[in-house]
Amino acid sequence: MLLTTVTIMMREQLQKLATTPEKSWKRFKLGVVLFAFSVGLIIAGAQLNHLLQIPGLLMLGAALLFSGWGYLGILSSRLLDLQNNWLKHTKKKP
Repeated sequence: MLLTTVTIMMREQLQKLATTPEKSWKRFKLGVVLFAFSVGLIIAGAQLNHLLQIPGLLMLGAALLFSGWGYLGILSSRLLDLQNNWLKHTKKKP
């Protein structure tokens, strides 16, 4: 009973996250670009002016959260597809 409830709740969350995989892919790419830019600011701050590292570190955290959010949507879309294929192939035919 509990396992069924947990499975249903997990499936609902996967469906909610997987509604727009294209948007998730765009979020992930934007997060990676922001991550690269923030690493560039941190490196430039280490060599030029240490005050450049502060916005780089702040942007790094935001970039990680943004790309993680996008990746979670992509992953949930793939997991939902795997789950649907598994359910389709395990159904007994009459």
